[in-house]
Amino acid sequence: MYDFDKSIDRSHTDSYKWGRYRGRDVNPHWVADMDFMAPPAVIESLQERVAHGVYGYADPSPEHVAVIQEYLKRNYDWSIDAKSIVWLPGLVCGFNASSRALSATGDKIISMTPIYPPFLAAPRNGEQELLKVEMLNTAGGWEIDFDAFEAACKAGATSFLLCNPHNPVGRMYTRSELERLVEICLRYDVKISSDEIHCDLILDQDRQHIPTATICPEIAQQCITFMAPSKTYNLPGLACCFAIIENPKLRSAFKRAKAGIMPDPNILGLHAALIAYRDCEDWRQELLAYLAGNRDLIEETVKSWPGVKTHHVEATYLSWLDVRGLNLDDPQKAF
Repeated sequence: MYDFDKSIDRSHTDSYKWGRYRGRDVNPHWVADMDFMAPPAVIESLQERVAHGVYGYADPSPEHVAVIQEYLKRNYDWSIDAKSIVWLPGLVCGFNASSRALSATGDKIISMTPIYPPFLAAPRNGEQELLKVEMLNTAGGWEIDFDAFEAACKAGATSFLLCNPHNPVGRMYTRSELERLVEICLRYDVKISSDEIHCDLILDQDRQHIPTATICPEIAQQCITFMAPSKTYNLPGLACCFAIIENPKLRSAFKRAKAGIMPDPNILGLHAALIAYRDCEDWRQELLAYLAGNRDLIEETVKSWPGVKTHHVEATYLSWLDVRGLNLDDPQKAF
C-alpha cells in the first residue's frame, strides 16, 4: 500500500543530516532519521490541523493518554495509570532530566558503550561521573559484560542509562538478559533510565520488545521509561516524547528536574503522535518488512567486503559496520 522506494530530495532543505554536507558528493548516514516520508495519515491530519489556523498552547487530550495506555497494553501487556505518563519534547532532554532526578551532583552513572553519544554527555551535564561499561564484541554479536556491569554498580553507581533496543549496535535484549540486569540493579539500589524509542522497530518477526519496567514490580518502582513515535514514524522534528514513571516520588523528582528549563511538546508533534499510534499500524508493518529487507541486503553484501564486518541487526534501522580490518587512518573520511 505504501511506496518506500520513492526518493525524497532533502539536500536543499533544513535537514540537519543533509545540510552538513551540502554541495558535496556525500550520502549522509550519520543521524538517525529516515529519508522516508511520514505516514500519509499523519501528513493529511497535520495539514487539516495547520489549516485550522490557531496554534496556541496545548495539553495532551484524554484521547492522547488513552491511545498510549491502549498501545502499551496491546503490545506489551503493560497496564499503567494515566498519571504515570509525563509528556516531553524529546528523549535527550528527558534523560538529562532523569540523570538529575535519579542521581545527585558528583554521583556515578553507568552507561553501556558503544552508545548514542548524548548518553555520554548527560552525566557531565549534570556534574556527575560517567562509568562506561564496554559491551563484548563477540563472534555471535554484541553482548553485555555482566561482570563489568556489576563491578560498576558495586563501585557506587546510583543510576543506569540503558538503551533498549540498543542504539547503535541493534541489539534487542532477551528477557533473561534484562532479568539479570534488573537483579543487579535491585541488589545495589541502582535506578534505571531506559531509552526505548526504538521499541517499535523490531526487525526479527519472531521477537517482541520487552520494556525494562515490566520485568518485575520492584524495578517498575525505580525505572523511568522513555518512548516516542519519532523514530518509527519519522517524526523527530515535531518534538514529542513521553516518559512512563510509575513511582510517584520519582515522577515528582523528574518533574522538578525539568521544571522551568524544558518546554512542553510541540502542538503539531502531539497531534502527529496521536494519529501515528492510533491510525498507522498498517504503515508500520510495511515499514518493518522494508527495513528488514534493507538489513538483510546489507548483511549479505558485507560478506563480500574483505576487512569489513557487521553483526545481525535485531532492531532499529541502524547498521554499524566494523572497518577496523581495513587499517584505515581515517575511516570516516574514507567512507
